[in-house]
Formats: sequence, structure tokens, C-alpha cells
Amino acid sequence: IIKAILLYAYYFKLLNKFRYYNIFYISLLCFIVINLLFYQQILPPPLIEINNK
Repeated sequence: IIKAILLYAYYFKLLNKFRYYNIFYISLLCFIVINLLFYQQILPPPLIEINNK
């Protein structure tokens, strides 16, 4: 029984680590996407207008 509890705690720690990594990667992706949108607005004309023309 004790071994099962230790394994459960170990897997729970691993899941927490993966969850934190996922939050980090998602926030990083959002940061990159927002930066790309701002750069598109500042430097070239937006892609949607080019496609509509």
C-alpha cells in the first residue's frame, strides 16, 4: 500500500511539472502571436486587406 501511495505522489509531481510546462509554452506562444500581430500592424499592411484586394 505504501509503495502505491509513493507511486501516486510521484505521478502527481510529474503531472504538475507537465502542467507548468504547458502553461509556460502556451504563454510563450501567445506572446509570439501578439508580437507578430503588432509587427504586421506597424510594418506591412495587414494580410486580410491584401487578400481582399
